Amino acid sequence: MSKALLISEIIENFFIEAYPDVITQRSMVLVNRSWCSIGLKHLWKAPFASFLYEMKKPPKHMMIISVYVSLFDAESISVFAKSLSTAIAACQKSTYNYATFLEHLDVDNLRELVERWLLNFAGEWLPSFFPYEEFEDLFDELTMTLLTHICKLFLNNSKKITHLCIKRPEFLIDIYTFWKYVFNTCSNISTLDLDLRNIKQPELMKTLLPEIIKKQKNLKNFALASNEQDISSVVLALKEQANSLNELCLLASIGDLEAVESLELFTNLKTLDVFIDLENSTKSYNQLILSTLSKTRFSKLENMRITVLGSDTARSDLKQIVKNYGETLKELSFCDSKPLQGDLTILDIYN
Repeated sequence: MSKALLISEIIENFFIEAYPDVITQRSMVLVNRSWCSIGLKHLWKAPFASFLYEMKKPPKHMMIISVYVSLFDAESISVFAKSLSTAIAACQKSTYNYATFLEHLDVDNLRELVERWLLNFAGEWLPSFFPYEEFEDLFDELTMTLLTHICKLFLNNSKKITHLCIKRPEFLIDIYTFWKYVFNTCSNISTLDLDLRNIKQPELMKTLLPEIIKKQKNLKNFALASNEQDISSVVLALKEQANSLNELCLLASIGDLEAVESLELFTNLKTLDVFIDLENSTKSYNQLILSTLSKTRFSKLENMRITVLGSDTARSDLKQIVKNYGETLKELSFCDSKPLQGDLTILDIYN
């Protein structure tokens, strides 16, 4: 190995060891040009959370949105011709294409930064003569549009997104088109964290999301909350990721026997969090989920949380789970989702 390559690798390790201390990483890029070029990709791979933590400081940190806006193509710029053309023109062209460095895309943190950027930086160019109600509608529309185009920028430029978190997808203009972009551009996602309870698009759950899951090369953590009656197609798609999955969170109903039985395949799980509804139309399948969990030995499991609606009919299975894992897990918790009952203790289960 050449001396230059060895030095670059050492510097790279310094930045890796410093994470998530962003302040230290920012200081390190000031050492010289070599440190700066190596450090940029670390500072810009997951920028949103660290900027949000610093909101108590002057709002200059929200200028990160200006950096990304300056990278818009002509098509995206034309969308804002009547509303933000002056603000976009004021964004100085970036030296680097920072969108290519992104690895962690948290749409909710990004949305908050977009809102703050619109209020603090683009606000002086927004029309001020509208009544408040009209301005509020305009602001919401601009937020959604700008958020969607920044996400489009990332998906078109970064081929190495490893973490994707979406908790409020209703803030995206067209969630189905967004997922098409994800399907076409992302294959290295290791963490997929989704809350789709406010989205009513059965086709997304039955077809597109399962195809996205199958396409990933090394999916390790998956979380899904959904009001859909049946997420069986998603669970069946996860079968292909059974060997790599470490964490699985399913806050939704499963209404297919094959999908329920496939839970036995996730033997490498370290964390399992499931919601089981014993009072809805898929009661028999959900009862089977609990039975499957009570009979399956997950040898690597460290944390288990089970939320049960209608726990009175589930005590025998819960007792078996306590017997299987009560002494080996770091965390084992049961929760009855009925408001008056709250958390179920192990003593409650045996009584």
